[in-house]
Amino acid sequence: MTLLEALKPRTFYETCVQVLRNFANRRFYTTQMKRLFADGSLKTNGMRLDKRNRAYYVLNLEPETLMMGEEVLELEKSRVYESLLKKKPLFEKAGIGELIEAETERIKNEDYYAYLIQIKYRPIATLWNVIYIAAWAIAAGFIAYALIRIGFEYQSIFDWISSAMTSK
Repeated sequence: MTLLEALKPRTFYETCVQVLRNFANRRFYTTQMKRLFADGSLKTNGMRLDKRNRAYYVLNLEPETLMMGEEVLELEKSRVYESLLKKKPLFEKAGIGELIEAETERIKNEDYYAYLIQIKYRPIATLWNVIYIAAWAIAAGFIAYALIRIGFEYQSIFDWISSAMTSK
């Protein structure tokens, strides 16, 4: 975003709408995830909920696939994708299918071979959007304060200008 775009009121308005929509979506996501946890839907699908309201589960893979070589990565991706497809209807039924994203982490050592899959909220606004709105609000506050102050001091400013003009 350029400086000229940042100063436009329309950009400010669109960013405000985006941040407010993000806040509302996050709240809806949180309540739905807590509801899914409370009614046992997550547990029946083999998932848990962490303190940040992210659903997660571990997909165990066979250790024999490690011996396959290069093509193992494609096999791993297909297994992860299949497991996500099985979980997807649960979240779509709850109405949060478009608000989530999946994040995977490969767990591989001598004894264990699996993927940790986290299903979390996908934000549409960033911290920079909130900082931008705060900066705009502060600037607007200073401008409003200056205009009000000028309004109250109108007579003294008028007297100063008229005395400056007549003194010449």
